[in-house]
Order: sequence, then structure tokens, then C-alpha cells
Amino acid sequence: MSVTQQYALDLYRSTQHGTTPPPAPGTHDWRTVRELRDAHLDSRRLRRRGGDGPKGAGLLGRLARRVTRTPRARRPEAASPSGSGQAQCCA
Repeated sequence: MSVTQQYALDLYRSTQHGTTPPPAPGTHDWRTVRELRDAHLDSRRLRRRGGDGPKGAGLLGRLARRVTRTPRARRPEAASPSGSGQAQCCA
């Protein structure tokens, strides 16, 4: 069955059922091609932002890890400016 024959059959069925007719073949082809191209370019941009790290090191991988990981322990406080080498404690 060709595309034209399938369209004619779908058009007949839509009129019998009282539904809106389907779009003619080729109506949205260029829009679909553009959407596929844009999606491909966006995925390449997201992968490129992650650097040369292992798989999953891209932006999406980092976001997924940040959302799913448990909170890490806080880093130790920096040395005090007085030069004593110990962190000052709040009283």
C-alpha cells in the first residue's frame, strides 16, 4: 500500500467516524527534520560541556548525580588568619 492509498483510507475512515482528517503526507516533514536536527545538536552541546571525562561526566550526568546522591560531609574550615593553624571556634 502506498502512502497516498493509506492517506485516502485514513481520510475515508475519519469522515465515517466524524473525526478530524489527518494531515496530508509531507505536510510536517521539514518541521520534523528541523526538530531532529535541533535535538541532535542540543545533545552534542550537553555532552561537550562535560569535558573529556568518563561516560556520564557531561552536564546531564553531573545533574543526575547531584540530584540522586546523599549529602557529603562539610569540608573542614580554613586555617585562621592569625596564623595559629587552628580553626577558630564560635563561642
